[in-house]
Amino acid sequence: MDPRSVEQLRAYQARSRQVQRWLLRGLLSGLAVAGILALAGVMGAALPVAAVAGIVAGCGFWITHGHIEEFEQQLRARARR
Repeated sequence: MDPRSVEQLRAYQARSRQVQRWLLRGLLSGLAVAGILALAGVMGAALPVAAVAGIVAGCGFWITHGHIEEFEQQLRARARR
C-alpha cells in the first residue's frame, strides 16, 4: 500500500483540481484568441490555436481526472481499514 498520508492524498486531489481549473481557463483563453483571429480574418492561425488549446486541455483533464480518481480510491481503501 502507498505510504502517503490522508492529508497528502487530499492535498494532491486539491492540487489536481486546481490544475483542472487552470486548464479550463487556458482552454477558454485559447478559444477566445482563436475567435479574435477568426474575426480578424486569419483563419489559417485560428484553427491551429483552437486545436492546440483543445488538445492540451483535453489531455490535461484526462490525466488529472485519473489522478483524482486514484487518490480517491486510496482514500476509500484507507477508510475501509
